[in-house]
Amino acid sequence: MASKKINILKSLSIERLNAFSDGVFAIAITLLVLGIAVPEVMPGPHLNEELTNRLIALFPKVLSFGISFTIIGIFWFGHHLLFQYIKKIDRNLIWLNIFLLMVISFIPFPAALLGEYGYAQPAILIYGLTLLIVGILFATIWWYAARKRNFIDDSLDDHMIKKALNIILLASMSYFIAIVVSFFNPFISLLIYVLIPILYIIPSPIDEFIK
Repeated sequence: MASKKINILKSLSIERLNAFSDGVFAIAITLLVLGIAVPEVMPGPHLNEELTNRLIALFPKVLSFGISFTIIGIFWFGHHLLFQYIKKIDRNLIWLNIFLLMVISFIPFPAALLGEYGYAQPAILIYGLTLLIVGILFATIWWYAARKRNFIDDSLDDHMIKKALNIILLASMSYFIAIVVSFFNPFISLLIYVLIPILYIIPSPIDEFIK
């Protein structure tokens, strides 16, 4: 019985975990577009005007799609970077990753909510809480793997390990700030969600971790 358990643990593969994770990220990012429906307009003399108005009304949904697509893309990129350096996994790490993927797959719901009720504080709050939980799970995964030390790449020193954790926590703090601001000014909170992806697109300390 003991030998069987050892064999199961030895068979845990990072490649399988990454493949499964990539699949969940791909599905979640694809589901975002389902929140945008082609507007229905009755044919008539005012077709162009009505269609234009309907398309303008879709802007909040398109904006939510763009923000969420970029954020999920950033999360996928972050996951890819982390597991470039995580060389070994155990049962706890697998479950932490599963919880992370569960929240990632939930993102299309708050994204649709944000697109439908963009300036409503509850929609902005739920969106921010979802992203904050993702950030916390990323930080927990990295903290757990780095704590074991033999789970991560030998090329990383303590400074780099701490720097990676600080980058993750900085993003989480940004989402937390957006949540707090939403109680006073939902528009500013929404603006923070727009700006956060830009910070990751431009060159940053994250580039040091790209192999």
